[in-house]
Amino acid sequence: MKPHPLRFSAVLVGLSAAAILCAFTPYNNILLQNSPLAGGHFPLASFGCLLFLILVANPLLSLINKRYRFHTHEILLIWSMVTVATGIAYTGLLRAFLINITTPVWFTTTTSDVGQVLVPLLPPTLFPMDADLVRTLYNGMPGGRDLTWWQVLVRVPWSVWLLPMAWWGLFVILVVIAMLGLVGIFSHQWIENEKMNFPLLRVPQILAETAEQGKLGRFLTNKYFLMGLAIPLLLHTFNGLHTYFPQIPEIPNVLLLRPYVPREGLFSGFVKLKYFIYPAFIGFAFLTSTQVSFSLWFFYILGGVLPGFIQLLGWRLPSAAVGTSFGPVLAQVEEMQMIGAFGGFFWFILWLARHTR
Repeated sequence: MKPHPLRFSAVLVGLSAAAILCAFTPYNNILLQNSPLAGGHFPLASFGCLLFLILVANPLLSLINKRYRFHTHEILLIWSMVTVATGIAYTGLLRAFLINITTPVWFTTTTSDVGQVLVPLLPPTLFPMDADLVRTLYNGMPGGRDLTWWQVLVRVPWSVWLLPMAWWGLFVILVVIAMLGLVGIFSHQWIENEKMNFPLLRVPQILAETAEQGKLGRFLTNKYFLMGLAIPLLLHTFNGLHTYFPQIPEIPNVLLLRPYVPREGLFSGFVKLKYFIYPAFIGFAFLTSTQVSFSLWFFYILGGVLPGFIQLLGWRLPSAAVGTSFGPVLAQVEEMQMIGAFGGFFWFILWLARHTR
């Protein structure tokens, strides 16, 4: 069977969906404090877009003309575009980006001398230099909580942000292109040698292929699928309703280990550990290879034992002073080993790809 060519309409839909969700993701994640649409381990926005394409868009397009339907490779392209773009809109960049480019000027409004030292060294084309602008960014607009989102957008001095955002935007685009190129170069190791099946991508692939084969109805009515769907649906429905209506009972899905773990000794690193029961992660772990799923829990436990082991040796390591460059949750030195691990992985992948032509 002749493969279907990739149509421009699929690219256009992917770009449009990515732009809309990129604009809405920070508003949803930060202001509304809802479940993150993107930027987490489970990209909700991408899967919401996937279900819309398969369950709503394609059936409607089929009523007009079956040739207008999106094919499997087009749905996967749209899914990938939305996943990459919405990740940048929050955890992948913007959650710490604005803080990083405005903190030096913010220090000039405080008693610290750091700002006076750093600001003269920074190019104004990359960093906003207006202290009042930065102060408003950190403290909020006067009466801003009573304004509509449109009134807030109108009052933002976009002309001041335009040049820095343009240069940083160009830089981000080039970085993403470079990363995609690196993935293309080094993917042989993951696909051919390690036989990784990429579970996040397997789910949309299975759904899209099933829909294109005309078996989606049979797939969605399968009793095992319905049983698997009912468990998280029941759990999250009850807990979501409990948040807004406390009289509705909550189904506990968090286990705190503080009462069961000693504060001193080898296992002291587990004092703050919380066990979350996430059915989605259990499902994705089922799709991973044994080596990957083993590594997920083994090295997590090993990382929890490390602080206690350091304590037994009598070491008292200070907190890592890295600011928010690597995220607000990384404070302890032992946690910062991840940066060294990334470096180790990079050089290891380079060595494995030494025969790449």
